[in-house]
Amino acid sequence: MRVFIGIGEIAGYYSRLIEGLERCGHKCTLVGATFDSRSYLRQESSLLLGFWIKLSMLKGKNRFSRMFFFLPELAVRVICLFWCLFIFDVFIIGYGRSFFGSKLDLAIMRGAGKRVIVNIGHGSDSRPPYLDGARLKGDGSPQDASEYLRLIEDVYRNVKLVEKYASVVIGNPVTCHFLERDFISILKIGLPVSVPDVGNCKRNNNVPRVLHAPSFGPVKGTHIVREAVADLQRKGVNFEYVELQGVANSVVLEELIKTDILVDQALAQTPLGGLGAEAACFGVPCIIGGYQLDKVVGWFYGRRRKGSFCCKPNEIAASIERLIRDRALREEIGNAAREFVCEEWNIDAVAQRYDRIIRDDIEPEWVEKADRVNDVYGNLEIEKRKEIIRSIVQQYGKDALRLSGNKSLERRVLLAAGIDSRR
Repeated sequence: MRVFIGIGEIAGYYSRLIEGLERCGHKCTLVGATFDSRSYLRQESSLLLGFWIKLSMLKGKNRFSRMFFFLPELAVRVICLFWCLFIFDVFIIGYGRSFFGSKLDLAIMRGAGKRVIVNIGHGSDSRPPYLDGARLKGDGSPQDASEYLRLIEDVYRNVKLVEKYASVVIGNPVTCHFLERDFISILKIGLPVSVPDVGNCKRNNNVPRVLHAPSFGPVKGTHIVREAVADLQRKGVNFEYVELQGVANSVVLEELIKTDILVDQALAQTPLGGLGAEAACFGVPCIIGGYQLDKVVGWFYGRRRKGSFCCKPNEIAASIERLIRDRALREEIGNAAREFVCEEWNIDAVAQRYDRIIRDDIEPEWVEKADRVNDVYGNLEIEKRKEIIRSIVQQYGKDALRLSGNKSLERRVLLAAGIDSRR
């Protein structure tokens, strides 16, 4: 089948997915892959679609350029949509992005008999902003309640339109609080990882190397990691700490080859993410902190050996120290992680699952019930999350949280913020 994938790229996810889908016999086009600070893979589109993307980039965020290019870019956007309807059989929409913010294009695609698969399982595309560390200011402080209200409405509206028009929704069971229809869990589908042949993964560093490479420090809990590292250094624990931010992905990969321990993040919602999966390719054990990981790790790995070292945010220092002192445990976790990624998250395995979704041959175990979404922590520190939710509820009421479709979840979110849900 001819498959449209867009609009945009998420850390190389869709570029790698295309590799696998083409080996499944599909002809794919990735649209709107834009440059990011980590220089992940990108793929060029057709001339028409490429022209549209370039026009969109010219439009930019400057007020004058947005006004000047608005009508030309809109006209080209409409032309591209109808051209794509003629060319493609299946549309895979990443991050909930589409041709129009109104998602009218999704309705048009469905009306034209196309299969529309929308993935809103990457993070901020579906996570409520009051549980989302990515919505913090650059200095790590919360936004004003009025800004959170605007962000909540944006995410809620987008999720509801996707819910209404998509043939299939792929979501994350720890972030899709606003969904009220069943969805396919992205954690069951997996992240397409390009697994290199690295031979013997054992490192021979005299002093263990610990790496932390956050994409955005406040989201990954970098200050928690730094405090943990400082505590260990004061104790006299012997290790080398390396921190990378704002560098190309190729630089991170080069460092991973030399690394003994990766401290991925301190405020995660899932036991393994993109960077952790890349580390797994080299047999590097990954430490991941989070408040509810103990409730997720069991069904995430199933009967497999656990491929990451999960802990609470306040246990990061102890976890680093344990892995520094226990080389055998490092190798055990690293080997389990590589095995998991090689067998479950390799490009072809993930693409074959997408191929089955395209053919509407979906495994029942991939499907997640919307009312089972129950994470109340998000990827925020407890006190910041409480501060944000209390501010929103105080000024706009609990309905502003947009959880009225799931009263049980609403009560739990309010209770976790120290608010009486009966008020």
